[in-house]
Amino acid sequence: NQNEMDKIENDKERLLKLVEYNAINSAQNIVHSTIVQNAWKRGQKLTVHALVYNLEKGLLEKLDWAAKDPKSAKSIYVMA
Repeated sequence: NQNEMDKIENDKERLLKLVEYNAINSAQNIVHSTIVQNAWKRGQKLTVHALVYNLEKGLLEKLDWAAKDPKSAKSIYVMA
């Protein structure tokens, strides 16, 4: 991610990208929680999305990241 961040010269755009990375990282952490992992093991339909709140627009925006099962989570972790 650092390479992409270094390419962004505008401070505002850089901050927005950092917020997006943070939201995706948080969503990935949720995916690897035992609660989500166990729900998937039980066959429950559960999708985790990465979202950010846009202060200028006053809207919650869905990012291009979601996980609906262990495979789509592209996990580097071992499922519990």
